[in-house]
Amino acid sequence: MWVLSDTEIRDMGGKRSMAAWSRSLLVLGMAAGGILSVATVPAAADSSTFTVQGEQSENGGVSYAQCPEGSHLIGGGYYAPDPAYTKGGSPADSVDANGPSPARPGAWVAKMHVRSVVAFALCEKDAA
Repeated sequence: MWVLSDTEIRDMGGKRSMAAWSRSLLVLGMAAGGILSVATVPAAADSSTFTVQGEQSENGGVSYAQCPEGSHLIGGGYYAPDPAYTKGGSPADSVDANGPSPARPGAWVAKMHVRSVVAFALCEKDAA
């Protein structure tokens, strides 16, 4: 498990107030040849939030990003590092899962139908 800075998260959509997201960036598109989902990235000044990266799945497998003890899940997303395309260049894969895990409380789960995926969790430190 890797802990990343807020600017490295690929997709977040948690239970945050509009004021908390007012300094956020909206990122759309593709990077490094992989598929990104829509991202909102909190400003770096918000040190109570951080991201966790799950392990890259096997093709068609599941990736989990688990918030550590002392924190809770507020959002997440995925990154598909090696997407499948048709000969015409259209995406040839689908996202089967991208959301909070019902089986693992505090974890974000992601799954691509054909290729591999990496899940990201947006975590917030619990109040002291």
